[in-house]
Amino acid sequence: MFSHRGMPARIALALAAALVLFAAAPGRWQIAPLAWVGLVPLFSALEGCGRGQGFITGFVFGLAYNLLLVYWVVVALHRFGGLPYAAAILVLLLLAAYLALYPALFALFTRILPASLLPLLAGCAWVGLDWLKGVFLTGFPWMDLGYDLYRQPRLIQAASLLGHHAVTFALVTVNFLLYRLLLRRRPGRNRRATLAEIAAAAVVLAFLAANLIAAREVARQTAA
Repeated sequence: MFSHRGMPARIALALAAALVLFAAAPGRWQIAPLAWVGLVPLFSALEGCGRGQGFITGFVFGLAYNLLLVYWVVVALHRFGGLPYAAAILVLLLLAAYLALYPALFALFTRILPASLLPLLAGCAWVGLDWLKGVFLTGFPWMDLGYDLYRQPRLIQAASLLGHHAVTFALVTVNFLLYRLLLRRRPGRNRRATLAEIAAAAVVLAFLAANLIAAREVARQTAA
């Protein structure tokens, strides 16, 4: 597991998480499996920090992540909208900073919510903030984590009933459980899973099993 000494290391881990999740996102590289592990460095960066440090760490992650994802705003506004290049860059920075507030709030919530329940609540908090982002001020309902698996039909069948937020919940929960698993490898740590971790793992396994069963049924009907 990562060890860190102060904000520089936390920032480095946050930037690493942003880069890994960008690599998983639709677009340039689309390495979807990275979405299952991309948040682990961020959770590690948040380990042991206070609320203020958590908010800043989450903001840095969100700023870097969204700058990578919405860089095309500059091209769209400058080349096709006729906006001066400097003004287009400013719009990009402001948009990325606004979007970064959501992971910053998520990081803050992880410092406020009961630590014993975080295996279940982390995914709920992330999805709740995604929903808010999608409706607040006319909404920005793009680039949610659940979209990273759009080319993995066997893993997203439940989205037809529960929406992409269910996929996002599964991704965030798996990332958090992996982080907790790595944390337990430290000497002196209690290696027994908590009740909340077992419950979170059961929810994710049920979700994945439902997807696989639905995908098999679709394949059977298609072949019939």
